Amino acid sequence: MAAENSDSAADGAVNLSPGGPDERMTPDSVGEGRPDSGGSVGSSPGPVEPVRSGSPLAKADPRVVADPLRGEKPDEKKGDLQPQVPERSAAGAGEAADGPGTAEPEPIRDEVEVEEELAEPSDLEDAASNFRGPVGPGSLGGFGAPGRDRMPYGIHGSTINATYLVIGSQLGDVGASRSGADGDDRNEAGSGNQDRRASGQRQARLSGRWAHIPTDIVTWTATAFAEPACFEPALARLEQLHLAMVCARPGFGRPSLGLAMLSRCVVRENIFRIDAQTDPRTLDIERLPRDAGFLIENLDYRLLLDGSVRLDRLAEDFVSKGSYLVITGRESTGLVDVGRYVVDVGLPASAADIMSAQYEWFRENPDGWTARTTIGSADASPADPLADSSIETMLRDVVREGQRAAVVTELARRVAYARTVPDGLEAVRGWVDGYVAGDFTKWISRISAPEQIAFVLALAILNGLPYRVVAGVARSFEQDLRALTKKEAPSADEHVLGPGRGALIEAADAEIVDSLEDSGYGLAPVEAVRFRKDGYQRRVLDWFWREHVDCHELVSNWVRGLTDDPRPAVRARAGAAVGVIAAHGFDEARRAFLLPWSDSSTPRHREAVVGALKVLDGEPELAPHVHRMVLDWGTHSQRLFRRWTAARAWGAGIGARVPELALDALGTFADSMPGDHQTASPLRHAVGFSLLNLFVTGEANARLVLDRLVEWSDAGDGRRRAVAAEGFLRIAAMAVENDTATGSARPALLSLALRDASLVKPVATLVHHAQNSRHAQDWTVEVLRGWYVRAEGDAELIGVLVDIVLGSLRDGRDDERLSYHLDLWNEDFPQAVGRTYQRSKEGWDDDSDELR
Repeated sequence: MAAENSDSAADGAVNLSPGGPDERMTPDSVGEGRPDSGGSVGSSPGPVEPVRSGSPLAKADPRVVADPLRGEKPDEKKGDLQPQVPERSAAGAGEAADGPGTAEPEPIRDEVEVEEELAEPSDLEDAASNFRGPVGPGSLGGFGAPGRDRMPYGIHGSTINATYLVIGSQLGDVGASRSGADGDDRNEAGSGNQDRRASGQRQARLSGRWAHIPTDIVTWTATAFAEPACFEPALARLEQLHLAMVCARPGFGRPSLGLAMLSRCVVRENIFRIDAQTDPRTLDIERLPRDAGFLIENLDYRLLLDGSVRLDRLAEDFVSKGSYLVITGRESTGLVDVGRYVVDVGLPASAADIMSAQYEWFRENPDGWTARTTIGSADASPADPLADSSIETMLRDVVREGQRAAVVTELARRVAYARTVPDGLEAVRGWVDGYVAGDFTKWISRISAPEQIAFVLALAILNGLPYRVVAGVARSFEQDLRALTKKEAPSADEHVLGPGRGALIEAADAEIVDSLEDSGYGLAPVEAVRFRKDGYQRRVLDWFWREHVDCHELVSNWVRGLTDDPRPAVRARAGAAVGVIAAHGFDEARRAFLLPWSDSSTPRHREAVVGALKVLDGEPELAPHVHRMVLDWGTHSQRLFRRWTAARAWGAGIGARVPELALDALGTFADSMPGDHQTASPLRHAVGFSLLNLFVTGEANARLVLDRLVEWSDAGDGRRRAVAAEGFLRIAAMAVENDTATGSARPALLSLALRDASLVKPVATLVHHAQNSRHAQDWTVEVLRGWYVRAEGDAELIGVLVDIVLGSLRDGRDDERLSYHLDLWNEDFPQAVGRTYQRSKEGWDDDSDELR
């Protein structure tokens, strides 16, 4: 029967009994004799990447084995598998040919090439964290939880992660030219115009979506807001026109000003943020809620030039809906046409006012979120923080090179906490010295010898990695650096072998610390090196790139070489370093690094792009550009590697902070896949991994991913159903929840369903659709067997597993298939299998009593 059409629910109860069908099959047989196999051959969606030997899934998944032909260790991770792909990739069913004589896609051949291990998402996250500024992306000023990281991995004292994820995917060279800007200079088949049309269509589909800004954050912003002189006139303009534009330099506090204005016009529970990809002139007002406030941050002003008439109409539409819109962005002289909406911001609120207002908030609300509901003694001193000379000095330091509202707010938060613990202000002083002030300029100016420059720059990129790794990378750059100058013989007081470790560490103001590294056989002790002042990493690279323009090419070539390093952590740091460089010139870095790497047939280069985008996503003014670029890359049907990079970026790079936009983008990848299942498998695998990456970034995102998978599994388009099965099975097989207290690990889906019974039904629905997909039946069986392995001996887990398994049965064929496999597993997992039979019989008896 057609696997995708077996969705009908059976009348009556489900009854499972040991034994199953009469015809048996050996474990090695595929697609023959198995109930409802559909004659599928190789039904699992592509090769499953090996997991570490310590992972529980290494035993649960029979496909995880060492390759005896290559003599690999059982726990070694294989790299990207690269089957050949057709000369031309179809962008979707029904798409017109790119040019005369273009051939239809050919099936992917079986030849594969195994490369070295690739970076895991944790490597990319560590690399991005290495270059974060004084305020973490997505936190203060970015509408994230104050003082919290942007990617909340912790879930109820547990951590959800993937046992092993590769950043590579199965793609081959499509033969397209790799020169030129995005969407330009296509190959002879000529898909440039077509891709530009597709880009516009995708932008239209994905722009204009809005997301609710948490009421807690609106309350915090409105309550602790230090009003600049322009606030009252700006508020009056917004109340009159229902549309206002806040144009100011970075650091003014534009988002806070916009939120504070909106909170005066509408209730705080009814304020939303609109994607920066949206052209406000073409916004469909009918789709927006009534009596609401809306904020668009960092808008591209070119969208508004010569557009006053349409902007006037938009303002009239907001008046009719009783809603308000605030648009923020940089100062610009080209907004004459829309001048009546532009707020004359003048000077920002003083740093002292911001400090006092924010300190009072964090003193009363140590968690940074909600106001106290009971009256009691404050945790921190109620005294004016600026009365303390040390705090006043730190405030002067953080605004010495320019005032940034988010940094002042972060200082207030840290001071409020520091005053509740002994010697807390010392830690705040360390933060100020490392990230903002200190004697950085004086120190970096003393670094003049080639070996010192090379070591400090290498440490900036590789901070915290083993000393031997940092020293080795530094030596390679030192050689390039010395090649620019004439090599002189060592002086009498200079050792022929150069400075020793101690001298380099002292010059770099660094220290040796004990650490651990993955040896392939477990975590082995190692000596790592890091700056004494956390925050120097980003400042060193920023300073060097800004002050020594003549060395740009030298540094660029060196960083490019690091992306070919055999160590994944080094390559991830190189990609993150490109993100820092791109912050100084986005378009130049896009052309020099991001585009060539995204088109590369080498997985580690595409991996570097994801790392760079992850850093850029933390730059408030560049994040919208990154989102628009990645959305555009996804439409380039002739650039298969570029489309893969875009798909992976939404999961492992930039999707965690904008999960709904990421899921929408991944859905459009499904829509544009070729109709042939095998031809579409490379991009489908990439999307599946991205769904897994999004799932493990926190419980809220995990629920969003589950909801979207259920929606796609019921879609009429078979391509979305295939992507839903791919994503679900990767999550089911690889996402585990580690209890930080007990050290135990459980399949993440089962753990979530155990805590929230409402998730049993959607998970059961996804199991049903997967086991009735002819391309995923065998993989689904293996996943279920892995769940039974983990549940055996765990009464709680057995209970929720049985609920999901029985809930996935909709007709007699489902019952027959499951009975067959349970009978095979009964000897290995007697408790879990026995409970399944018992619950099935109880349900049958209950229904029989009702019938009688």
